[in-house]
Amino acid sequence: MKLPLWWRQHFMRAEWILSLLLTLIFVGCYEYDIMPPEIVSALGGNRSALYATLASIFGSLLGFSITATSIVVAFINAPRLRIVRESSHYSTLWAVLFSTVRILGVATVIALAGLMFDQAASPKQELFSLMMFLFILSCFRLARTVWVLEKVVQLAAAGSTEKRTNEPGC
Repeated sequence: MKLPLWWRQHFMRAEWILSLLLTLIFVGCYEYDIMPPEIVSALGGNRSALYATLASIFGSLLGFSITATSIVVAFINAPRLRIVRESSHYSTLWAVLFSTVRILGVATVIALAGLMFDQAASPKQELFSLMMFLFILSCFRLARTVWVLEKVVQLAAAGSTEKRTNEPGC
């Protein structure tokens, strides 16, 4: 299934808006007790565990996205990636990678802040809502980063697989 042209041209903004809408739906369901009671009780009583887990996950994924950006930096001057460097989407490549790093960095800091300030005895709904938004947005950004990394590695490795199959004895 192909995404609509508008989405493909403005995917970063579209994913941001979709993240906001999904967050509003989630928070609305949470606030108006539309969610199953198991989810409400899990979120209500285990905020510290949730924030600690999210901080750990976001920190690890931040390291992954920085590594992915480093891989692209290492490969970008390869002759096979000339098409990427000369493309009108070259700046978009960097925008995706740096946006992912920024979102994951902010998400890590907010998760740590939630761990310190959003306790079950004194819940901070705004902090929880922001964490939910960053969680959803980071999922979109990570998916884009993995897609970008996959395409760059495919382009960088394209010629090397052809050489191996043409060698004698293969």
